[in-house]
Amino acid sequence: MDEIKQNQLAWSQLTQEHYQTFLKAFQDGTYRFSQKIEEELGELRGKKILHLQCNTGADTIYLAQLGAAQVTGVDLVPENIQAACRMAQELGVSNTRFFVSDIMELTKRHHEQYDLIFVSEGALIWIPDKEKWAQIVSSLLNPEGELYLNDAHPFFLIFDEEKFSKGELKVRYPYFETEPVVETGLGGYAGKVHAVEHYTWMYTVGMLFECLTKAGMTIEYFHEFDGYMCDIGGMEREKDGLFYSKKFRGKLPMTFSLRARKNSR
Repeated sequence: MDEIKQNQLAWSQLTQEHYQTFLKAFQDGTYRFSQKIEEELGELRGKKILHLQCNTGADTIYLAQLGAAQVTGVDLVPENIQAACRMAQELGVSNTRFFVSDIMELTKRHHEQYDLIFVSEGALIWIPDKEKWAQIVSSLLNPEGELYLNDAHPFFLIFDEEKFSKGELKVRYPYFETEPVVETGLGGYAGKVHAVEHYTWMYTVGMLFECLTKAGMTIEYFHEFDGYMCDIGGMEREKDGLFYSKKFRGKLPMTFSLRARKNSR
């Protein structure tokens, strides 16, 4: 798919900035998940974890530092995986491994199973086929293994970011859009915005639920939050690690977390 190749190229332009930003945060002792993610993840000791769309590996490394037995990071972009391996080595984290793969092609080359699959922060919109994605997730889980997903709420994704930063709500991306959304500005949360073409795919909450249940998984919870994972304009970070808008606090779902368990056979 040409869109996937273009996304691979687009993300490769952010690799060095992300690597430097996240490595510095680890070295400063400030890299961590939000309080909500850490609470919901629970005890990780002894678990074998797969981190999908791992970028330059920061979350993969942090999962390993939280006590997981082994954490495997997978990403589409070769430059990201090279940076992830370098970061793990520089930080002395040995219970991680990384490899390159399009998530949609992952099971063609990787057949291990995991106790937990971790997906977070801006991942799902890059997946063109959510039903196939859910099938892949299910196939890579041990019997009764779990998916933990924390991401931007699809309802919040419909709004124009520039208008939101000015305290206005204007629908820019239709909630029920089925065609890929084409944009040219990528990045900003860990470096500058790059003017590079890329493609994303909208989804609905109902679609996500249906895809996971069809794949043989039981949804254990779906939590919604009015805080966001980064500042998209006019927001302030609070002690829980999330960013909040004074004007829209308590009014809009901005992020969500979901836990789903593979049905035992």
